[in-house]
Amino acid sequence: MSAAAPTIPVVRAVPERVAELREALIEIRQRVEAASTKAAKPTSKPVLVAVSKYKPAADLLACYDEGQRDFGENYVQELVDKAAQVCAALRCALGGRDADRDVRNQLPQDIRWHFIGTLQSNKAKILA
Repeated sequence: MSAAAPTIPVVRAVPERVAELREALIEIRQRVEAASTKAAKPTSKPVLVAVSKYKPAADLLACYDEGQRDFGENYVQELVDKAAQVCAALRCALGGRDADRDVRNQLPQDIRWHFIGTLQSNKAKILA
C-alpha cells in the first residue's frame, strides 16, 4: 500500500493584495505596450515575465487570475515549490487531476515557467 502524497497548503492573497497586484499589472502592461509601439522595428510582441523572487505563491495565483501566464524564478527550489503550490490551487479550481503525475504535467498548459540566471549542473535535472 503506497503512502498518500503530502497535502500542499493552498493559500490565496487577501483582496487588498489582489487589488495591489492587479493595479501593478495594469501599469506595467501599459508601460510595455507604450514602449513597444515606440520601437523602431516592432517585429514581435514583448512577453511580460512576472518574476516572483521572494514572493508567495498566493501572489502568483492572483496574477494568474488577472491573465498573467509567464512567471520567472531564479532559484530552482523556489520554482519547484511555487509550481507545486500553484498546481495544488488550480487543481482544485480545475476539478482535479491525478496526484501521482509529475507537477509539470498537472499545471495548466498556458502557464510558462522561466528560470532566470545561472543554473548549477546539479540542479539542471530538476528543471529538465
